[in-house]
Amino acid sequence: MVRCKLIMDTELKKLIKKLYGLSIDKSVLIKEGFMGHNRALYCGKEKYFLKRYYFTDEPKIKEVHRVKKFFSSKGIPVILPMQARNHSTYFCFDGRYYALFPFVNGRKLFSEKLTAKALRSSGEMLARIHLISKRRAPFKLADQFSSWNTEQFLKDAEHIITIIQRKKKKSCFDFAALEVLKVKMDFARKNRVAFAGLHLENDHLIHGDYHAKNLFFDNADNVEWVFDFEKTQIAPRIMEMIRSAIIVCFDGRFTKKNFKKAEEYIGAYTKLYPLKKAEVESGLTAFVVKHMHSVWVEKEHYLKHSRRVDRFLESTLKERFFMYENFSRFVKLFMGKNNHA
Repeated sequence: MVRCKLIMDTELKKLIKKLYGLSIDKSVLIKEGFMGHNRALYCGKEKYFLKRYYFTDEPKIKEVHRVKKFFSSKGIPVILPMQARNHSTYFCFDGRYYALFPFVNGRKLFSEKLTAKALRSSGEMLARIHLISKRRAPFKLADQFSSWNTEQFLKDAEHIITIIQRKKKKSCFDFAALEVLKVKMDFARKNRVAFAGLHLENDHLIHGDYHAKNLFFDNADNVEWVFDFEKTQIAPRIMEMIRSAIIVCFDGRFTKKNFKKAEEYIGAYTKLYPLKKAEVESGLTAFVVKHMHSVWVEKEHYLKHSRRVDRFLESTLKERFFMYENFSRFVKLFMGKNNHA
């Protein structure tokens, strides 16, 4: 597992001065988020945000920055990277890519602090993002939504099971992972749903990771800024709509109160950009089936030796099973009163 350096590299400071003309007086590691490699830079009276991207391929950086600039040009309040003296909006240091941003002291609202106004504003903003691709995606991206591959999933799952079984002393997480993998493998073997049969098209340019932690709100609970477009891709918009609603409104707790929150969020979205019943049904099916073919958490733990997402092992499985068992309820929720049959 790669650990963050608490003290900023001197050569990195020199490079930033060369590229941006900034002399760094102090840097503070920002621990929020899974990656934890970003920093707040203090340069005299000015403050900046230094982002280190988790991916290492330059074409991906270019795509992400292109998407940010595009959405900004269409009126979406995106925090844009600063341009260096060489006119680039990113740079490479020690094999990793970075970008410098103005530091925005934004207001974040999480979970219980999300008011009805904030939920509606969040739903409206996502609809505005998706509406830009209503007729078609504005341009192509290498990153496209991909469906499930049962054969590859079973191969990956069996490989991870072998790794666990070879351990002489197993932890509680090991036993839990074996049980979760067994459940998902059984589901995958019995599954007869093919993505092609759901008639969902990759036709929208999406944010990719839209939820409250990637939004800043003003004092009136309106979305003020949208950021973190690293997972942007071309995809069926319903897939982002469902994922964002589950994260923003439920966060693993399917209570009556949270269903009311979802009604506010989804209602605000569909008032601007209605959904069709067939689209909702196909999207919910794809959402559940795709997750049941995922070994994301297990790969992070056993192949990358990172525990940063361990907490999602059992919780996401329970979420998907709840959605599967209450399918009609979720169809009704997403259809609301603004949609079409």
